[in-house]
Parts: sequence; structure tokens; C-alpha cells
Amino acid sequence: MPVLSRYTLPSTGEGYYNLPELRSTVGQAILFSFLFCFLTVVTVATIRSLWRNDLRTWTNRLMLALLLSMYANTTVMFGIFMYATRRVVNSLGRDGNVNLRVDTEAQDNIGYIFFAFFAINAIWGDIVLIHRTWVLWRGNKAILSISVLLLLAAIGTWITAILIDGGLYISSAPSMAVSGWSTFAIAFKTTQHWRMRRAQVHIVSRRTKLEDVLTTLIESGLAYTILWAVFFAETLVSSGDEQGTNNALAWLQVIMAIAVPIYPMWILMVVASAKDEPSAGGLRTLDPVTLGGTTVDISMEDYKVVRTQESPRIGGRSADA
Repeated sequence: MPVLSRYTLPSTGEGYYNLPELRSTVGQAILFSFLFCFLTVVTVATIRSLWRNDLRTWTNRLMLALLLSMYANTTVMFGIFMYATRRVVNSLGRDGNVNLRVDTEAQDNIGYIFFAFFAINAIWGDIVLIHRTWVLWRGNKAILSISVLLLLAAIGTWITAILIDGGLYISSAPSMAVSGWSTFAIAFKTTQHWRMRRAQVHIVSRRTKLEDVLTTLIESGLAYTILWAVFFAETLVSSGDEQGTNNALAWLQVIMAIAVPIYPMWILMVVASAKDEPSAGGLRTLDPVTLGGTTVDISMEDYKVVRTQESPRIGGRSADA
């Protein structure tokens, strides 16, 4: 029983659901419950990581506020879904059919509220992704311009989707693009960082904490982008389905209701946890260093290693030793 769009809710008067549909609704409610528990664990872990890192900076306070807002929104969505599921289950008749009398206006409001909170979570999540991209590419006007344009497009389309009653196929594309762009930008930064390290033969024997974190962000970002792509494809297929008969989309809506807030939280937790490591300083800022006439971005820890390796030798030992 998907409730992201008012079109997917029961029609006015007597609504009839057969047992397979009822089982699907209950299954979605069970899945939603498990995923919500997982979201709660990730939320607590992320708050602890941010708290231990440093909440005196305005960016960390902003990220914490977005995190708490996403969790609160998802809690409301979970409550709405459970309420709708309970109404269906309690209406099960002895003949195996569900005879559900529907208050059209009230049911419309339920679907509208659910979708509105989902849209807000999507916008907050896009802000977190764009912020992480900006941190890694600070000072690059081209990257910043593209990021801002994508973010504005996502915000505009989600607001439009709310106004036109759940146009998921309209708003899913920009959020998918934001996820893909952020993942690409992080991957390109990682490649640039690795090429710089390859130029220094002595410091490629081990991966830094920064590279481990960037690799994690790339892999999880690809998975998140693929999930958005599948969701977008399903919304296109179901765009003309006013009766909400697409069962695959119903399950995807439950998954996305949790995935949209949990992935930005995952990013915040991974980055905040890694900032305690000296070699992950590049997650907070990447300082430009010139090597062989070429300016590249390098973390401060790697900069110290490069200086040690390139220092002039006196009596067979490094001058920095």
C-alpha cells in the first residue's frame, strides 16, 4: 500500500483488497519496521561521531540539524505508513476481502503529508552530498557552479512534485543526478590524489586513511546512484498508473523512504569518524601543493611525507630527519 502519491490510496466509498495485496502491504510494513530500526542505529552512531568530532563549527551544527530533521521526518512517515497499514489489516473480513470505507479528503492529506516529508528528506540529503563535494573541491568555481545548479534543480523539482501531487518521475531525476555528480567528483579527486602519490615512489606502499574514506564514499555513492536510477525508471513506468497497481514501486518506495536519509547520515558518520585520523585531514581541507611545476591537491599528512622524501641529503641522511 504505497502512500507516496495520493493516487495510490484507496478510492472513495468501499475499497476492496484481496489477500495477496494485503500480504504485500503487511510485508512492506515489516520491511519498513526493520529498516527504520537500522536507521535509528545509524542516526545514533552519526550523532556520536559528530559530537566527538567538533560541534563548535557552524557546518557541523548545520549537518547535525539536517540529520535530526531527516530522522524526525522519517519517523512521521513511518507512523503514517503504520497507521494506513493498520486500517487495512483491521478491515479484513471473514470472506478474505478487505472492506475499507475511505474518507477521501483525510486519505488525501495522509498521502500528501507522507510525500512532503519524503521530498524534504531528499532535499536535505542532496544538500549534504553537495556540501561534501564542495569541501573536497573548495576553490574550484566550475565544480561549485555545477553543484549549485544541480542542487537548485533538485529543490525546484521536489517543490513542484509536491504541488502537482507526487510527480516522482519529475523530481527523481535531479536527485539521481546530484548523487551521480557527487560520486563522480569524489572519484575524480581520488584519482588526482592517487596520481600525485604515484609520482612519489616511496609513498605509494600503503593507502592513507583519506584514500580509504574516499573509496568508501565512491562505492556507497555508486550504490546510492543505482538505487535512484532504478527508482526513477519505476516512476516512469508507473507515471500513468493512477490505481497504484505497480507492486515493485510500492516496495521501492519503502526502501527509498529509508535510503534517502540513511545515505547522507552514513557520509556524515564516515567522515566525522575519519577526521580523528591525521592522514584524513584532506576530508576537512585539501591544501594545494606544487610538485614539479604542477599544482595538485594533497592532504597535510602526505605533504609532510613528500617533504621528507624530497629533502636534500647531507651525509647520506635527510635534512628533515
